[in-house]
Amino acid sequence: MGTWGTGIFQNDIGDDVKTSYINKLKLGKNSEKALEELISENQEVLQDSEENFDFWFALSSVMYDYGRLTENVKNKVLAMIDSEEELNRWSVTDLNKRKKELIKLREKITSEPKPEKKVSVLKRYASNWTKNDIYYAKITDICKSDKEGFLVFLVDDIIEYDARLEGLGDMLPVTYLKYLKSIPKNIDDINKEAFIKRFTYDSFTGYKFLWISDGLKKANSKFILFGNEDFKRPDTNLKMSFDEKLRSMTYIGNITNFI
Repeated sequence: MGTWGTGIFQNDIGDDVKTSYINKLKLGKNSEKALEELISENQEVLQDSEENFDFWFALSSVMYDYGRLTENVKNKVLAMIDSEEELNRWSVTDLNKRKKELIKLREKITSEPKPEKKVSVLKRYASNWTKNDIYYAKITDICKSDKEGFLVFLVDDIIEYDARLEGLGDMLPVTYLKYLKSIPKNIDDINKEAFIKRFTYDSFTGYKFLWISDGLKKANSKFILFGNEDFKRPDTNLKMSFDEKLRSMTYIGNITNFI
């Protein structure tokens, strides 16, 4: 794992621990559950003679910041700060810098505990669209654009995708997109129009749009359900690869870039 400085969070393990702990709180897990899961998920790290220092130091620091530092974690870290194994990890050049960081960590976690910090819990988003639904909306109703006409959203699938936070489990629509000058009267009106491209990478053109939750809830009332019909698709791949999901991901407010 990488290390780019002597600070408590200037290494991959420490940075990951901080992010993971905060994310667990954002998922609504209490202090005990967040700690239990972090320890369970990092058994390989904890068995490493060097990486376990980075784990516990970072964990004690972030737990203190959020007013959740336990006596067991604090006492474990205080013992590790004084250990020869920790100091032997560092070169002569970095040793004094590291000692200063450890002094700051000791002073921090032994100071007056902070009150428990309130964390806003993120709610899972679940689209009410279903596969083969076809929606349309007036362009100016859903995005900042002067272009007249309508956008048609043809729902290919609803997938679970953690675009906002790992473990949140948002259920997001994957659609194709078409531009029409007027409201579609039948499926033939829709099928004859061209699909809008989402991206081109190497020789592959992607037509699917993975809509992240930002703006979807607000814009939902602007969409009109045309119906649920099996429509013509521009591709045959049934499942999206990880890379395709990343390249297809966007939000409603960004739709002006494609029309």
